[in-house]
Amino acid sequence: MTCPSPDRKVRQRAPYRAAPAFIAEAVQRALAGEQDCIDWPYATSERYGSIRIGGRTQRAHLVALEQAGRVMTPGMDQRHRCGRRICINISHLEEGTRVQNMADAIEHGSIARGRRHGRSTLEEASVLAIRASQESSAVLAERYGVRPNQITRIRARTSWAWLT
Repeated sequence: MTCPSPDRKVRQRAPYRAAPAFIAEAVQRALAGEQDCIDWPYATSERYGSIRIGGRTQRAHLVALEQAGRVMTPGMDQRHRCGRRICINISHLEEGTRVQNMADAIEHGSIARGRRHGRSTLEEASVLAIRASQESSAVLAERYGVRPNQITRIRARTSWAWLT
Protein backbone atom coordinates (compact mmCIF):
# COMPACT_ATOMS: atom_id res chain seq x y z
CA MET A 1 0.00 0.00 0.00
CA THR A 2 1.22 3.48 -0.74
CA CYS A 3 -0.03 5.29 2.34
CA PRO A 4 1.85 8.19 3.87
CA SER A 5 3.79 7.58 7.07
CA PRO A 6 1.70 7.50 10.25
CA ASP A 7 3.62 10.40 11.81
CA ARG A 8 2.57 12.93 9.20
CA LYS A 9 0.33 15.82 10.21
CA VAL A 10 -3.44 15.49 9.90
CA ARG A 11 -4.90 18.00 7.48
CA GLN A 12 -7.21 20.81 8.60
CA ARG A 13 -10.65 19.77 9.77
CA ALA A 14 -13.36 20.02 7.15
CA PRO A 15 -16.94 21.11 7.90
CA TYR A 16 -18.42 18.20 9.88
CA ARG A 17 -21.84 18.45 8.20
CA ALA A 18 -20.20 16.98 5.10
CA ALA A 19 -19.08 13.82 6.97
CA PRO A 20 -21.81 11.42 5.71
CA ALA A 21 -21.13 12.45 2.13
CA PHE A 22 -17.40 11.94 2.65
CA ILE A 23 -17.98 8.37 3.87
CA ALA A 24 -20.19 7.62 0.86
CA GLU A 25 -17.52 9.03 -1.47
CA ALA A 26 -14.76 7.04 0.31
CA VAL A 27 -16.75 3.82 -0.07
CA GLN A 28 -17.23 4.48 -3.79
CA ARG A 29 -13.52 5.23 -4.24
CA ALA A 30 -12.56 2.01 -2.43
CA LEU A 31 -15.02 -0.06 -4.46
CA ALA A 32 -13.59 1.50 -7.62
CA GLY A 33 -10.13 0.22 -6.66
CA GLU A 34 -8.56 3.09 -4.70
CA GLN A 35 -5.43 1.66 -3.05
CA ASP A 36 -4.18 4.69 -1.14
CA CYS A 37 -5.29 5.49 2.38
CA ILE A 38 -8.44 7.60 2.59
CA ASP A 39 -7.92 9.70 5.70
CA TRP A 40 -10.88 10.78 7.80
CA PRO A 41 -10.70 14.59 7.44
CA TYR A 42 -12.65 15.37 10.62
CA ALA A 43 -10.13 13.88 13.03
CA THR A 44 -8.03 16.04 15.31
CA SER A 45 -5.28 13.44 15.70
CA GLU A 46 -4.07 10.16 14.22
CA ARG A 47 -6.66 8.26 16.30
CA TYR A 48 -9.74 6.55 14.92
CA GLY A 49 -12.12 8.85 13.05
CA SER A 50 -15.57 9.17 14.56
CA ILE A 51 -18.97 10.39 13.43
CA ARG A 52 -22.24 11.02 15.26
CA ILE A 53 -25.19 9.22 13.73
CA GLY A 54 -28.57 9.14 15.43
CA GLY A 55 -27.14 10.63 18.60
CA ARG A 56 -24.42 7.96 18.89
CA THR A 57 -20.73 8.36 18.20
CA GLN A 58 -19.45 5.62 15.91
CA ARG A 59 -16.09 4.87 14.36
CA ALA A 60 -15.96 6.18 10.81
CA HIS A 61 -14.25 3.10 9.33
CA LEU A 62 -17.01 0.86 10.72
CA VAL A 63 -19.71 3.12 9.28
CA ALA A 64 -17.94 2.90 5.91
CA LEU A 65 -17.96 -0.90 6.12
CA GLU A 66 -21.70 -0.89 6.88
CA GLN A 67 -22.38 1.43 3.94
CA ALA A 68 -20.41 -0.91 1.69
CA GLY A 69 -22.67 -3.76 2.78
CA ARG A 70 -20.00 -5.71 4.63
CA VAL A 71 -21.38 -7.76 7.50
CA MET A 72 -19.27 -7.64 10.64
CA THR A 73 -19.06 -10.74 12.81
CA PRO A 74 -19.81 -9.96 16.47
CA GLY A 75 -16.73 -10.29 18.65
CA MET A 76 -14.32 -9.76 15.77
CA ASP A 77 -12.13 -6.70 15.17
CA GLN A 78 -11.57 -4.82 11.94
CA ARG A 79 -7.83 -4.77 11.31
CA HIS A 80 -6.22 -1.84 9.49
CA ARG A 81 -3.77 -3.56 7.13
CA CYS A 82 -2.19 -0.17 6.41
CA GLY A 83 -1.58 0.38 10.13
CA ARG A 84 -3.29 3.78 10.14
CA ARG A 85 -6.32 4.12 12.41
CA ILE A 86 -7.38 7.33 10.66
CA CYS A 87 -7.79 5.53 7.30
CA ILE A 88 -11.36 4.61 6.26
CA ASN A 89 -10.53 2.87 2.99
CA ILE A 90 -12.56 -0.33 3.26
CA SER A 91 -10.05 -2.22 1.11
CA HIS A 92 -7.52 -1.71 3.93
CA LEU A 93 -9.83 -3.30 6.52
CA GLU A 94 -9.94 -6.99 7.23
CA GLU A 95 -11.75 -8.94 9.89
CA GLY A 96 -9.67 -10.68 12.52
CA THR A 97 -9.43 -11.70 16.14
CA ARG A 98 -8.35 -9.34 18.91
CA VAL A 99 -5.04 -11.25 19.11
CA GLN A 100 -4.43 -10.69 15.37
CA ASN A 101 -5.37 -7.01 15.71
CA MET A 102 -2.97 -6.52 18.63
CA ALA A 103 -0.19 -8.31 16.70
CA ASP A 104 -0.83 -5.92 13.78
CA ALA A 105 -0.66 -2.92 16.12
CA ILE A 106 2.68 -4.10 17.50
CA GLU A 107 4.01 -4.73 13.98
CA HIS A 108 2.90 -1.27 12.80
CA GLY A 109 4.32 0.43 15.90
CA SER A 110 0.91 1.65 17.06
CA ILE A 111 1.48 0.39 20.59
CA ALA A 112 4.20 2.05 22.62
CA ARG A 113 6.48 -0.52 24.23
CA GLY A 114 9.76 -0.28 26.03
CA ARG A 115 11.44 3.11 25.99
CA ARG A 116 8.76 4.51 23.63
CA HIS A 117 6.20 4.13 26.42
CA GLY A 118 5.80 7.43 28.26
CA ARG A 119 6.07 5.91 31.74
CA SER A 120 9.06 3.68 31.08
CA THR A 121 12.09 4.28 33.28
CA LEU A 122 14.27 1.52 31.85
CA GLU A 123 16.14 1.08 28.60
CA GLU A 124 16.13 -2.20 26.67
CA ALA A 125 19.81 -2.76 27.52
CA SER A 126 19.05 -2.38 31.23
CA VAL A 127 16.30 -5.00 31.03
CA LEU A 128 18.66 -7.45 29.36
CA ALA A 129 21.30 -6.74 32.02
CA ILE A 130 18.73 -7.35 34.79
CA ARG A 131 17.81 -10.71 33.29
CA ALA A 132 21.47 -11.74 33.03
CA SER A 133 22.39 -10.58 36.56
CA GLN A 134 22.68 -12.91 39.56
CA GLU A 135 22.30 -10.02 42.03
CA SER A 136 19.25 -9.72 44.26
CA SER A 137 16.13 -7.90 43.16
CA ALA A 138 16.66 -5.33 45.93
CA VAL A 139 20.17 -4.46 44.73
CA LEU A 140 19.08 -4.21 41.09
CA ALA A 141 16.01 -2.17 41.99
CA GLU A 142 18.16 0.35 43.81
CA ARG A 143 20.61 0.54 40.89
CA TYR A 144 17.95 1.05 38.21
CA GLY A 145 15.53 3.19 40.21
CA VAL A 146 12.59 0.76 40.17
CA ARG A 147 10.90 -1.42 42.79
CA PRO A 148 12.05 -4.97 43.52
CA ASN A 149 8.75 -6.42 42.26
CA GLN A 150 9.48 -4.85 38.85
CA ILE A 151 12.81 -6.70 38.75
CA THR A 152 10.95 -9.92 39.58
CA ARG A 153 8.44 -9.32 36.76
CA ILE A 154 11.27 -8.59 34.29
CA ARG A 155 13.04 -11.83 35.23
CA ALA A 156 9.79 -13.83 35.00
CA ARG A 157 9.10 -12.19 31.63
CA THR A 158 5.67 -10.93 32.67
CA SER A 159 7.06 -7.45 32.08
CA TRP A 160 9.09 -6.65 28.95
CA ALA A 161 8.16 -10.14 27.70
CA TRP A 162 8.56 -9.09 24.06
CA LEU A 163 12.25 -8.27 24.56
CA THR A 164 14.55 -11.20 23.83
